[in-house]
Amino acid sequence: QHAWRGYSDARRTRAKLREAQLAAEEQWVNMMERFRRRWPQIQRRRRVVIHVPSISAEEHVRWGIPHFSTRQNLQMARLCAIADPLVDVIYVSPFPLTDDLRSYYDKLLAVGGVEDVAHRFKVVVPENLSRFPDSISLTSALLYSPRCLRRIKHFARGKEAYIVPGLVGPEDKRLSMLLNIPLLAPEPSLAALYSTKSGSKRIFTMSDVNIPPGEACAVPAPAPVA
Repeated sequence: QHAWRGYSDARRTRAKLREAQLAAEEQWVNMMERFRRRWPQIQRRRRVVIHVPSISAEEHVRWGIPHFSTRQNLQMARLCAIADPLVDVIYVSPFPLTDDLRSYYDKLLAVGGVEDVAHRFKVVVPENLSRFPDSISLTSALLYSPRCLRRIKHFARGKEAYIVPGLVGPEDKRLSMLLNIPLLAPEPSLAALYSTKSGSKRIFTMSDVNIPPGEACAVPAPAPVA
């Protein structure tokens, strides 16, 4: 009886987890659909852009990238998005920035005519990043850093906000679902397909664009989201 009760409890727990996952997926799909419909209005309103320049590739790919943290931080120029007076920026960095680097961007933006620079952008670093291997993606480290997540939620509370990722992966979708903030990116399965050479060749073919002769692997289309 004890073994049967344990088996039954495990089955019920798995069923509840599946139901919760399906409900979260449906909520995310609806949120993304609303985001797509409202995009023209969002562009004309004050908004917060959360930049997470993560390389959310598979682990064996990340292991082969030299200076991985530096590569993830090559998009710091995204801070210049505050040149638009309607945009505030949250930039998630894979390591703490030096005072010289922060001072450089402060002066650069001030010279560009940006007012109130110090309050227009925030740089946050996942507090638990050092607890993980150097090859962990920035988004994964952020998911395991509750203090950093709270700071992002606090800065974006009550404002239009969306996440701009780097190389999109499943963890970026989980971050979007956790923060309840839409992702300015395709579904990770679509991103994985069309970021390949075969996938991009399919895009050009469907767009009736001339492409050089060559062979492309037959890549199956991603399954539709329920």
